[in-house]
Amino acid sequence: MFRAGVKNVDFVYFCAAYNDVLLAVTLVHRERKKKHLIVLIDVKYDISPFLESGFLIEVIELKNTNFNKYNPITILSGFLYSRYIFCKHFTHISNAKIYFFTEYYNVLLFSFLYRLQKIHEIILGLENYEDYTNQKCGILEKYFIRVIFGSPLNRYFYENNNNILGISGNSDFNYRLIDNTIRAEEISLILDLYSVTIIHDKSFLLFLESEIDYNDLNLQKSIHFLNFWKLMIEEHNCYVKSHPRFENSDFIKTFQLKVIEKHFPVEMINLVNCKAVIGFSSYALVNFANKGYKVISLIELFVYDNDTRKIELKNYLEKFSSNRILYPKTLSEFKLYLS
Repeated sequence: MFRAGVKNVDFVYFCAAYNDVLLAVTLVHRERKKKHLIVLIDVKYDISPFLESGFLIEVIELKNTNFNKYNPITILSGFLYSRYIFCKHFTHISNAKIYFFTEYYNVLLFSFLYRLQKIHEIILGLENYEDYTNQKCGILEKYFIRVIFGSPLNRYFYENNNNILGISGNSDFNYRLIDNTIRAEEISLILDLYSVTIIHDKSFLLFLESEIDYNDLNLQKSIHFLNFWKLMIEEHNCYVKSHPRFENSDFIKTFQLKVIEKHFPVEMINLVNCKAVIGFSSYALVNFANKGYKVISLIELFVYDNDTRKIELKNYLEKFSSNRILYPKTLSEFKLYLS
């Protein structure tokens, strides 16, 4: 599945988020007779269903790099690492179309795109995007980014104090928007074509959990939380799928829940016998809702530490699912939705 210095590919897809992979394989399906390279940056995603279907896909898995503006060693290591990876994997590619899927860049992704734009056509695979980076670069940040990437950027964001993890807003970066926008209906069709049956029960619920969701909750004020889990276990046949970036929660161990391997793409699971997909704010809820499944978000059922954050998440789900998701406010209402 992996070869250093991949040659003779027609399309390259840079995926820095899990939904990027769904967009990439949708484009692969459009050109299934061509050769494709999917580059996963800080994303572990099992695309074996597509490989087993005969697609001509190469896959490269990479780790992102970040640097601390006050630590010269991290700046030098980031500089060397990005160039080493680029020379190893991408200098052999010629005349390919390069896709990426967001204008929020992680550091490694942007370094590749900036170099590749000189000899390849760069295409943004989304018609609309969300840009969360609103901090303007100071003189020091611009200097470091110029050293590492060869071009200044306007904005960035920090993680863990002074580690510059993401960058955005380069006015000199050349790309065009995709000609034929990827629609939710097209993604749903692709997922149906290549779905895999890994749950053979006649009736079940699928719960999508993430450490991020639990961190947003105020569990001390969420008096329904334990009752919710008791209901799920005692009255329903429930499977749990954790977000690939995080470990399984303590709730899975405490209640001895049935677990789906976290790196298997949840969107590829055949849910023909699934009564409902349940979660908080995962984008997978949107995908399932757009495919016609009953989807329940628990955002209104529990108390959040930050009401603004809660409103933002719900607005996000409503916007991209066209209001197809249910939001119970009580356990009784939750039970009603499951009936």
